Amino acid sequence: MNIEQRFAHLERSNRRLRTGLLSLTIAITTVLIVGQVRVPNVIQAKAFQVVNDKGQRLVKLDAYLGRGQVTTFNDEGKILVQIDALAGRGTLTTYNGKGQELVALNALDTGGWVSVHNLKGQEVVGLNALDTGGWVSVHNLKGQEVVGLNAFTDGGGVVSTYNGKGQTIGRLSSNDSGGRFSIYNGKGEELVKLVSMEDGGYVTTANHKGQPRATLGMGMVYTENDEGQTLVALGETDNGDGMLSTYNTKGQKLVTLTTLKDGGGAVATFIGDGRITGGIGD
Repeated sequence: MNIEQRFAHLERSNRRLRTGLLSLTIAITTVLIVGQVRVPNVIQAKAFQVVNDKGQRLVKLDAYLGRGQVTTFNDEGKILVQIDALAGRGTLTTYNGKGQELVALNALDTGGWVSVHNLKGQEVVGLNALDTGGWVSVHNLKGQEVVGLNAFTDGGGVVSTYNGKGQTIGRLSSNDSGGRFSIYNGKGEELVKLVSMEDGGYVTTANHKGQPRATLGMGMVYTENDEGQTLVALGETDNGDGMLSTYNTKGQKLVTLTTLKDGGGAVATFIGDGRITGGIGD
């Protein structure tokens, strides 16, 4: 091997060495760069969107009017579900495929609230948690409440029905001492009242003005006038005898018919001051 061949061989060796060193330098640099990559703890942005293969938006996370919001959409871009923070309270709303609100769940200052809507956007059923207890409301197509169910902190409950003017028509209530059922006219005046108590029960009927006219219960039947004075009383005395008495408009007893336990009977008449003026019987 002459000198020229030796120089050529040496030059080829230098080129291979430089190429190797360059490759090693690139590899080391790459390792150093990769080793310095850090996954961020927090990613901040004003909005995020998830799209399908067609580029259609399916999920949106954004800050709407200064509050956080998550919204899902169908292929037509209509809202399906929305989670929102409204006035410091959380809400969750579901929609049909036309973007109409169907069900809403809200966190209120007094508790949770659920609202169900028809296709016109009108609330038809509402469930609420109040300070006094639970509440359920049913509405007609005009948005008027027609049935209400309430639970109270004292352990009682009330079921009420209403007409189209919001006036109470029927009410069923209960408490620790018993229950009560009332029927009202269109003016809110109580016409029929059925009451149960620990020591018995009674039924009262009233005129169109809500004034009691007859009461049945506790072993007695009473009829009354507009001033609330008893006109007729039918029942059982403390001695176990049957008695029928009539009264004048001043509440003074005029006639009494009594049946005795021993099989006898008697009729007595009175004057206005309560003195007996006549009598027939045992």
